[in-house]
Amino acid sequence: MNKVHFLSGLLVTSLVLLSGCNQVPDLSFEENDQYEVGRYVWDSQNRRVQIQEQQEFPFSRFLEDWEDGEFNGGGEIAVGFEEHLYVTTPVLEERVINLDPIAFSAAELDFEIGYLGGAAYSEPIDKTFIYDSMESHIYVIHPEKHHVIGDYPLPYRGSFNGDMAYDFTREVIYVLVPGDLPAQDIIGVIDARDGSIVKDIYLDVSEADIQVYEPTSKLFVYDKDGKVLVFDGLNDFELLDEFAVPSQQNFYVDQAGGQFFVGVTPYDIVTYEAQKAALYGEKIVALDHEYGLYLTVEPDGGQTKLYALNKAGDAIFGEFEVPMDFESLVWVYTEKGNFVYFYDGATTVWAYDLW
Repeated sequence: MNKVHFLSGLLVTSLVLLSGCNQVPDLSFEENDQYEVGRYVWDSQNRRVQIQEQQEFPFSRFLEDWEDGEFNGGGEIAVGFEEHLYVTTPVLEERVINLDPIAFSAAELDFEIGYLGGAAYSEPIDKTFIYDSMESHIYVIHPEKHHVIGDYPLPYRGSFNGDMAYDFTREVIYVLVPGDLPAQDIIGVIDARDGSIVKDIYLDVSEADIQVYEPTSKLFVYDKDGKVLVFDGLNDFELLDEFAVPSQQNFYVDQAGGQFFVGVTPYDIVTYEAQKAALYGEKIVALDHEYGLYLTVEPDGGQTKLYALNKAGDAIFGEFEVPMDFESLVWVYTEKGNFVYFYDGATTVWAYDLW
């Protein structure tokens, strides 16, 4: 299997903490790694990189093509076992790159994928699941060796913009399959143990995001046209509620806080009543209850501004510039390592270490 190594660099920038906020720990953002698609050598002793064979991946031609719109969509990023990252990029077409943020290493996986709809690692089952929505497959991956050990072919049409959610309390995989016609969108409910189809949920959404609230096994579907649908995972997945929310935002379910977010506005997980929105940022990245941090982002002159706020969202502990365009940016947050990974969907991943 060919190895694809990634550029890593170490920069440290401290956040400027506001006066009167001494009840929180002294925080700093550490730009711990920068990965770029290419072939590189990592010098672990001197913590430097030596670039080799950069011409193997023609960045300049690719970036010109991207600006000209020759690529239909950006790459995706998802988190698996021990917070390994799975990344797809149009530069490498259908291949998947596994990034190990601890060992500062990267490798090309031994299978191809059409569109990365999501990934999840189940500790009780001890397997990683990767959803390819274009090929309508769930690949079962060895969590440490990262090769395919199983395959769940799904009876759904292939599509871009599919999504995946995992209910870790019941070992259930949800896959969102966008349809071509109204009321032909499907959420497939799949038993992660054997790949069997538990149920098909038919619904009518445009572009959507699905997430599970694990304490009650409720499935939340955010339709970016401006509505949320709630399904009962404990009662045959029946539709419980449907209500209007702001459109064209991102969606985040706060497992520990009993709330969900549309953009930077929190909603009570039971009553669905909107609470006070954050005063800074346009989209939520994550909410860390242990440290009382609320992370948001907003566009800032061709780049992205990252805010570290208090839990109420009305005081800034610090702010930082992410050197990526806001419109193409995707991200994941890992609670175990307190890392935020920002990906430009093409060639670069920035890893921010929060503590």
